Amino acid sequence: MMDDPNVNYHEAILAFNEFWKDRGEPEEQECDTKEEKRSLLKRLFKSEEKEHAENMEYLIPYKRFNQWKRDVEPFVQPDGSILSKEEQLQIWENARK
Repeated sequence: MMDDPNVNYHEAILAFNEFWKDRGEPEEQECDTKEEKRSLLKRLFKSEEKEHAENMEYLIPYKRFNQWKRDVEPFVQPDGSILSKEEQLQIWENARK
């Protein structure tokens, strides 16, 4: 939705919140060392590896959405529409003067 220039900001936020309501926020995690990867416990309990993989799969889109949200927030209109890039640039140029 955030790649659509005609997206409604409020609808995008609602969709994001709905998607994440039953999930925990993904966290950045340090890479495991070779010793940890080889440990018997790690091999026996693959669910931990699966959780880590799922966490990493969602981390980048999660961070990207939050960055998009911060970037467009100042340009959201009361109806939820977002000013076009040209309108945003015009505001920036007027503020520079």
